[in-house]
Amino acid sequence: MKILGKTLEQWQFTDKDRVDFLQQWKKADKYQLTTKEFCLSLVENGRGALKIIGQAGLAAPGQGQRFVDVLEGWFPALVLTSIRTSEKAGQRMMGLDTAIDQLQGGENIVPKLVRLLAFPYVLCVGMSLYGVEISDRMLATIDYAPGIGVDVRDVVATYGAGVGVAALGLLMALSVLLPHWAGRGRPWVNDWPIFSLYRTAVAASMLKTLANLTSCGMKLGDALNHAGERNTAFAKGHLNVMQAQSVGQSNLGRILDTGLLLPSELSALKVLGERVSYPELLRESSANHREVVDKTLAHMQLWLPKAGLFITILLLGALIFSAAYQLTLNF
Repeated sequence: MKILGKTLEQWQFTDKDRVDFLQQWKKADKYQLTTKEFCLSLVENGRGALKIIGQAGLAAPGQGQRFVDVLEGWFPALVLTSIRTSEKAGQRMMGLDTAIDQLQGGENIVPKLVRLLAFPYVLCVGMSLYGVEISDRMLATIDYAPGIGVDVRDVVATYGAGVGVAALGLLMALSVLLPHWAGRGRPWVNDWPIFSLYRTAVAASMLKTLANLTSCGMKLGDALNHAGERNTAFAKGHLNVMQAQSVGQSNLGRILDTGLLLPSELSALKVLGERVSYPELLRESSANHREVVDKTLAHMQLWLPKAGLFITILLLGALIFSAAYQLTLNF
């Protein structure tokens, strides 16, 4: 049974589990285990998700798939793209390192945003329901006589559920729109807070992947083509434009000028794009983008819970104090 395209085991597979799995895969490569031997080890010694992945890996060749293909659903698309493209360049170890960096950093941004926004959302909804219940019990002692307490309770009880559902719908819509919306109108919202953060995270991941591929001796045009395979629609749209701009162009900054990169980083790439090696520039720019993402996430992690707590206090205060004020007027 799948929920929103994933099995229950895949939803329960955390970033820590993903990193641990990739570390095991790296060790298997280091000690020259074949993919079949690695999968057999997962089946014989692994538990839960690892056993399922191992079984799928053993069945993959018979279905015309590679091992990385069976990891779809277990890992974000960008992470799998890094592994696939590095495998094609004969540098899977580098791809696994990149994937681990992406999971530990800010590039795997949608799940991180969901976790950040979930706490203030649940706090506000839960405490609003609690506040309505307390207010209702207080007002019941005066048989819900007309007054400010009843008015406030009715407003929250009537419209609160709708607002909560709308907010949840907005969060779900964002989780879909961020990676998949790549058509007209997207450039207009790319500077909005959440969209800007996602754009910068994608840039960090993409630049790191391109740096690894070009480090392996792959031409930039080929690297752009490989990075676009099975990537998200948003990333693929930018990669296609970059690939078109790479024809007859040697300046790295002009090739990557699609509106994805931070303006300051793009300017630096244009200035140095013909004088410094591509891998070095790409790797440095990726680190700078990742630093911006990490700082933004840290800022959100600091302030979003406080904002949720502030809204909760306002709602509880309005419900309880209005009910208490009405009680004093009726006794």
